[in-house]
Parts: sequence; C-alpha cells; structure tokens
Amino acid sequence: MHALLQATASSLLGSVAFLTILGALLAAHELSYRKNRMAQLCARIYSTILGLPMHDIYHIHGHHIEVGTVQDHDTPRRGQTIYSFVYPSLYKSLRTAVGIERARLAKLRHRILWWRGRIFESFWMLTAWFSGFIYFAGLRGIPYFFMIWLLAWLIFGGFNYTQHYDLIRKPGTAIAPRPPGIIARLLVVP
Repeated sequence: MHALLQATASSLLGSVAFLTILGALLAAHELSYRKNRMAQLCARIYSTILGLPMHDIYHIHGHHIEVGTVQDHDTPRRGQTIYSFVYPSLYKSLRTAVGIERARLAKLRHRILWWRGRIFESFWMLTAWFSGFIYFAGLRGIPYFFMIWLLAWLIFGGFNYTQHYDLIRKPGTAIAPRPPGIIARLLVVP
C-alpha cells in the first residue's frame, strides 16, 4: 500500500509539473514578445508560476543574440548530458537576466531594487505566488511546491536541450546546418 501511495504521489507531481510547463511556458514565451504592457505582465505572471519571472529578459536579450554560441546558456555543449545542462543553464540565465536588469536600471540612475524594476517586481510576484499556494495548500504543501518547480525546471530544460543541442555558431555568423545529432538519432527507427 505504501509503495502504491508513493507511485501515485510521484505520478501526480510529474503530471502537475508537466501541465504547468505546457500551460505556462508556451503562453509566457509568446506573450513576452508583445509590445503591449498587459501582455508582458501576463507573460511575467505565467513565468512566475514556473518560478522564473525574469527568464524573458535573458531569453530576448541574451539567448536570441547568442544562440548556438558558447556564450548562450540555453545551448548545450556537444556531449553534455541533459542532467548536467538543465539546472546550471537556468541559474546562469537568471544571473544574466539580473545583470541585464541591473545595467538597465543603472542607465536610468535607479538602484537595483527600484520599486518599478523587474527584480523588485519578481521578488514580490514570487512572494505572492508562494503565499497564495501556502494559503490554499497549507504548510504541508511546501515540499510539493518545490518538488513541482524542480520537476518543471527539468522539463523546461529538457525542451531547451532538445531544441538547441548540436547548434553551433561563431558569434556574428549564421547558425550552421545541424549535423546529424541527438535529434536525428532519437527520430530514426532502426
């Protein structure tokens, strides 16, 4: 009986994490490109559900510029495993996003925790999301909250991994045609 409960809990966590990614990631990604302030706010809310409210900063101002190069945190190196890629990639992306936002605020002569800055906003959005979750789930829900985030980040990183594996580019050049790599090997049936 205990093993059945563990399997059920694991399946439930995996399902919730996967559905969280499917529901929030795609919407956040598309809305983050809009010039409309309401659409961008919705993108940040969806990203907050994933625990990544500043990821759009890195995605647009870092990844799009550096895709396929060694400077891009969303492009795995050839031979790198998904498990060694996912969490360092997200950490480096967050660190870069904070640096981009810090530079933007410095240019406007504001402190890093300016009340209208993205770092301040992200802190309060994450606090509100976590508080709302705890209000409805109770303190016993805290481990599940973080396990869902960890699984969701693994799934999100898996998407990045498969989309960008084997992309090779020198800065300032076009992306070279993708050599037969992991994607081709996964799709070819022997």
